[in-house]
Order: sequence, then C-alpha cells, then structure tokens
Amino acid sequence: MNPLQTELQRLYLAPEGLVRALVLELARPADWGLLSPVWRGLQADLALPAPAVMVSGVDGYQLWLSLAEPVPLAEAAAFLEALRRYYLAEVAPQRIRLTPSLAALASQPALPVPSQQLATGYWSAFVAPDLAPIFAAEPWLDQPPSPEAQASVLAGLQPIKAAAFAAALARLRSVAPTKRPSEPLGDVPSSAPVVMKERLAPKPFYWQWCRTRRWRWACGLRRPRRFCRMLRANRQAGCSWSNHRRNGPAPTLSPAPGAPDCR
Repeated sequence: MNPLQTELQRLYLAPEGLVRALVLELARPADWGLLSPVWRGLQADLALPAPAVMVSGVDGYQLWLSLAEPVPLAEAAAFLEALRRYYLAEVAPQRIRLTPSLAALASQPALPVPSQQLATGYWSAFVAPDLAPIFAAEPWLDQPPSPEAQASVLAGLQPIKAAAFAAALARLRSVAPTKRPSEPLGDVPSSAPVVMKERLAPKPFYWQWCRTRRWRWACGLRRPRRFCRMLRANRQAGCSWSNHRRNGPAPTLSPAPGAPDCR
C-alpha cells in the first residue's frame, strides 16, 4: 500500500451503506472565485476542518469533506444540500454536483484516486488550496500526479468529528440564505453564521500568490533590473516616471547630479 492509498483510507473509506466522503463540485465552468467562499466558510463559519481541493480533470473544482465516523447517505446528502443552499443559492443548479445527493441517494463517491478522464484525456488531482486559482482555465493535469505528492497534500487534513458535523448541520438548517456570503451581513440574525467580509477575487488572489512565490516572471511582468535601478534613481532624485509618462516632463524638476534624466 502506497502513501496515497493510506491517506485515502484514513480520510474517506467507509463500510457499505454508509459514507465518510462528501463531495461538492462546481463546474461548467470551473470557478474558484465562487467555490473558495465555501472552502473558507466551512472553517470560519462552521468551525470544521479544511476539505481537500481537487481539480476534476474535465471542467470543475471539487471539495472533498471527510467524516471521522460514517453516516447514512441521507444525512450526508442533507448536509451537502444545506451547504449548497447557503453558499451557492444563486448558482445555476446544473453547475453543481453533490455526492451523495438527495436526488440519488444510491450514489456513493468512490475513493478519489487521481485518474485519467475519458472525456478529456487529462488527469484529476488534489491540489493545495493556494494553488487552486491557477487551474481555473484548465482544471486538470497533463501528466499523472505522483502518489507521494498527492499523499503530501492530504497528510495535513483532518476528518470532521461527529459532534462538529451534527452542530454544523443544525446551524445550516436554521439559517436562511438571505444574503450572499460575499456581502456584508447587515441585520442578519445573530444565529446566522459569521460570514467572512473579505473575499479575494480570483485575479487579485492570483497576483498575491505570484508575488509571494516570486512567480511574476511567469506572467510576463518582470522588469529588467537596469530599468528598476533607473526608477529607483529617479525617485531618489525627485523625478516621477509615472508623472512623466502621464503629464509630460515637469518644468521645475531637475535630477540630482549623476541620476538618469527622466524628463
């Protein structure tokens, strides 16, 4: 048994007729900007462990929730449906797939071994949440992921304990989705979950990730070092390159001796 199989059994394996894996998929198209509030809300609003994030290999993202103790399919389906109604009520139903679902209680998610999809030829895979935005246009891998890398993504995840799952289900059922999670709460009753007020849109989140990991070169935004040195020298001399570009040379500015002249 390889490390990936060990992690899959630890998190998702359940006896027949019960389930420990709850899957919420958003597809057609994949949109991490819509799904990320669900990922954050599970932790911030419902005090649950973070779910695993998977790219489907076709056209969507999936959240894989793990339960510490198996539950009946109907109870798992009710939780996913309540989660959908609260966080994704304004998303077209045909874009969302729940497993198990109230419409098909007989369906039970198989162990999510990354596999090649017949429809596209690409591979599904678990991904780190901070890397999820870069898969929005292409939610797949071109090559099969290594079992060791997939196991490392799952190693830090913890299953949801039975008491926490019951409390979260009761809380979701008691709150009507009167506002989108990205909007301010306003006069929502105190029994409602505290929704995160800050939401990073996909593009700003991506640029933040790029800056943090020094990947600006991959986006074609890396400036030549000589140009950066010139800008620094201009700033020290009191000459603004941006003002020069927008308004033309400032008539009263004179660069310091030895500094490049930007006028």
